[in-house]
Amino acid sequence: MQLYALFQNQPTLASHAIRGRDYICPECRRVVRLRGGFSRQRHFYHLKTQASCRQHLKSISHLQLQLHLKSLIPTISLEKPFPSIARIADAAWDEAKIIFEVQCSPISLEEAQKRTADYQSLGWRVVWLLHDQRYNKRNLSPVELHLRSAGAYYFSRLHIYDQFDIIHQTRRLHRGPKLSVTVREPLPVPVISHPPMALKIRNWKLSFRGDLFDRLSRAENTRAFRRQERLIRRRRWLRRLARGYLTILHALLAVYATKK
Repeated sequence: MQLYALFQNQPTLASHAIRGRDYICPECRRVVRLRGGFSRQRHFYHLKTQASCRQHLKSISHLQLQLHLKSLIPTISLEKPFPSIARIADAAWDEAKIIFEVQCSPISLEEAQKRTADYQSLGWRVVWLLHDQRYNKRNLSPVELHLRSAGAYYFSRLHIYDQFDIIHQTRRLHRGPKLSVTVREPLPVPVISHPPMALKIRNWKLSFRGDLFDRLSRAENTRAFRRQERLIRRRRWLRRLARGYLTILHALLAVYATKK
């Protein structure tokens, strides 16, 4: 279901569109018009169907997050085409050279790697936003493991977040609280002394205000997180002993988020 289109090169929500007016699909650049009403959600439809256009296949969650990114960063471009690599980015922030790829559906490891490499070949940094209705479960797929190590956050509704988690092979042993991330404030990846394994496995090109990198860079001592990881990876009875310790660590993460 297509919830937005372009009018005079400006994104227009279906809820604000005028019936009978010609709009332009941001992906295939063909004419779309508004339909829907009291018993059906208002959305755009193509006058002539384009088989290669994916706009009507995108979920409401996908489209809503794209529009949310646009509201957070007004200069961001939605559905930006890159003809030289035959790609269309979900959201491209030209000033920062950052691409946000929203992922709500399954994707193969090969496609995720190829998509990231294609954008990086043009000098762009890629940040993946994974819908937690499909991702962030107990067992991780190969593509989720890859994306989390390369640069990915989760989102629920319009809340984009990071988390302190402990992963053994393809199993998530521990998942911390949701750490709100401010995507309009990119940061260089900080150098952290004695980083926990949760950060060592991340080969990220950038950080954002509020993520795990940012919070731990403001922590006075990260050795506590390393000790906690070792406890969690051991026997089950040790994990029970560690629960109180985890509560303290999570509280510390919240405190570090407020430090200037």
